[in-house]
Amino acid sequence: MNIYLTINSKRQYESFVKRVLDSDTVWGLKSEDGWCVCESNEYEDTVVMLFGSDEA
Repeated sequence: MNIYLTINSKRQYESFVKRVLDSDTVWGLKSEDGWCVCESNEYEDTVVMLFGSDEA
């Protein structure tokens, strides 16, 4: 992984954690069928849950 992606990923992670701690809220997508998930291309038999630090 190139250094820019590594640094940018770390900044996004830190921003996500700070926003969640400040708001005490984690957002996710859910329907009548359950939580929105996607399959992992990297790990077999793994489901990834999608979260956000704000409603948008």
